[in-house]
Amino acid sequence: RDPDPGDLENMKFRMDGGEAEGIDATINDQTFVATAETDTPPGTRGSYQILIEDPAGNVVPGTVTVEVVASTRPLPQAIADSAETDQGVEVTVNVLQNDFNPFQNIGESLNVRDVQVLRGDAIGAPSTDGTNVTVTPGSDFSGMLTLQYTIEDATKNDARTAVGNVEISVRGRPDAPLRPNVNAIGDAQVTLSWAAPSANGAPITGYIVEWDGGAQECGSTSCTVTGLTNDTVYNFRIVAVNDVGESDPSPPSIDARPDVRPEQPNAPSAERGDQELDVSWEQPENRGSNIEFYMLEISPPAPDGTTQQRVESTNITWTGLRNGTGYTFSVQAHNNADEPSEWSSESRETIPAGPPTDPREVTATTQSVGSGGVRQVSVSWLPSDGNGAAVETYTITPYQGSTALESRTFSAPVSGTVTQTFELPVHQNPYTFRVYATNDVDNSQVVTSNAVRVVNPPGAPTVSHVSDSDRYSTINIQAGALNGYRESELSYQYRVDNGSWQSASAGNQRVNASNGAHTVQVRTVGTADGASTESETSSVGIHPYGPIGRPSANATAGVGSVEVSWDAPSANGHPVSVRVNINGGGWESVGNRGSRTVNASNGQRVTIEVEASTGKQNNGNGAQTTTNDASARGLQPSITLTRGPIHAQGSCSGANGENCRYFELNWDDFPSGTYNFQCYNTGDNTGGNSAFQTGQVVINSASGSTTTGTTRPDGTNHLCYSGFSGDAWMVVSGNGVSEETPVRRWPG
Repeated sequence: RDPDPGDLENMKFRMDGGEAEGIDATINDQTFVATAETDTPPGTRGSYQILIEDPAGNVVPGTVTVEVVASTRPLPQAIADSAETDQGVEVTVNVLQNDFNPFQNIGESLNVRDVQVLRGDAIGAPSTDGTNVTVTPGSDFSGMLTLQYTIEDATKNDARTAVGNVEISVRGRPDAPLRPNVNAIGDAQVTLSWAAPSANGAPITGYIVEWDGGAQECGSTSCTVTGLTNDTVYNFRIVAVNDVGESDPSPPSIDARPDVRPEQPNAPSAERGDQELDVSWEQPENRGSNIEFYMLEISPPAPDGTTQQRVESTNITWTGLRNGTGYTFSVQAHNNADEPSEWSSESRETIPAGPPTDPREVTATTQSVGSGGVRQVSVSWLPSDGNGAAVETYTITPYQGSTALESRTFSAPVSGTVTQTFELPVHQNPYTFRVYATNDVDNSQVVTSNAVRVVNPPGAPTVSHVSDSDRYSTINIQAGALNGYRESELSYQYRVDNGSWQSASAGNQRVNASNGAHTVQVRTVGTADGASTESETSSVGIHPYGPIGRPSANATAGVGSVEVSWDAPSANGHPVSVRVNINGGGWESVGNRGSRTVNASNGQRVTIEVEASTGKQNNGNGAQTTTNDASARGLQPSITLTRGPIHAQGSCSGANGENCRYFELNWDDFPSGTYNFQCYNTGDNTGGNSAFQTGQVVINSASGSTTTGTTRPDGTNHLCYSGFSGDAWMVVSGNGVSEETPVRRWPG
């Protein structure tokens, strides 16, 4: 202060020294102006020397002490900031551009004092240049990275700071997806699905499906990967993609083997066998995995109930089938695809069959005896079963020992026993027959029949007479044709005069027989295979003989004749010849037994001499002779008429209705001869004045009767017949005799 009034207004002030860091002091007229730099810390003090000069020129020093106090301006304000960046990508944010700067009006700037990561991950510490903060998010960080920064105004006063945050949205690569699901496997493709991973701030724009050797972009979380190789194992990894980049790949999927089932196979074919069928088929078109096996289906089911078989090739022999049953087949191919192929269409029906069963009970039998060098043999057998295919033919071959004869093949009959008949030469060796059946598969086994001998009855033996003896003869027997028999199989039999058969031997054979003429029959008996046949017989006469006796000679007197008779003695072997000599008329050969009537007058003697001879004079059996005689008696002939039987013709009757009857002539003491007769009846139209019938009658005995005469002109051979009532009689004449019967009433 100045005691002088008015000096104060005119005083001059000037600086004279003093300073303080951050304070700028000046005198402006009478004003001391101290200006602290904005960043001078409050409490900073400074002393300044001034000189005060009044108008009088008086200078007085003075001291001005200056202390910096805190600014009274509003405090700065840090307004939150935000930014975006990608993980691992440095970002710089001007954090001050939106903050409140109380010193902006004086051109002072705020200053970022420090910055730090409040939340999140960064590569290294964030930095600032006072205006901007710079930070690099962690390379694997995404999300919100929060930085906290401190600003100060120009005062640099700690009390005048503000804290602000920078929210940095860090976009990261998407998270690695979880393991994808294998939803479907197809033909060179696999369908996958997966959950979308965290996008980490940038929308996922797509996915990449990766596998060893390939990749495919997909737009969503479900994707069908194509162009794969069937039957190859794939493990798929998913990479999510956003604007930041690609995620890490997901864990690999489970094994996925793209595949496609085989195409439908063509129908199988079957070749028949015996209780089996060889079934084959072509491998179908297949773009997928290798075909592992086939399922073969049979219809109807096999006898054991099986309907399907697993087959690992394209053919199989299905055994255990029933021959004669038709079967069809379908086939299905299986590879590693989830489903097998479609079933093929059915094969054509095929019937298993084998060779026919063997013919049974093949039996050879000789048939009815033949003749000469051949004989029929019948061979029969029970038919073969076709074993699934009809028996078409049989073949039969005769064998003579080990030598085959001509075979015969013929169509099999529909049913029943099969029979074949052969004409075969007789032979000493047996025949067998080999038979087999044939169908269109093959032949049955050959079956051999029983052995059979083909023989015919041996030929009749050759038999000759050797000699005769008393009560036996000797013959010679030689074999005839063998007709298939061996000589050792022949035996012989003989019989005498159709008697019983007796054994004989070849060569000379004694035959016992009574003396006399005999016929010996000889036959050959052939025996083979337990059966015998006999030849035709050969005959030879034998004549055992011994001494003969005397012949008999007889003479019997008759009326007007003598009947002489003779009889040879027993031949006793050789035939006896007889001669007779009657009344010395000379010897004549006659039968061994006989008789004659020799007409002789009354008392005339008739002599018969009989000689028997065998002609074998050398054995003492010479001729033997016997003589006898008798004398004839005189004739006293007589005849009578009797009623004979009714005439055979019923139409003949007399006037009185009587049936016609034959005249029956009776005689005694008549010489033998032919006589004329006449028949009379008073009742006829002649009144008995003439014979109504005539003819001849033969009388060959001294006494007798007859109704029969010789043939008459009307062709009959009766005496006569009549149905008229009246008196009847007959007249017989001839040979020096003429007799008339007594009259009798006719026909009464």
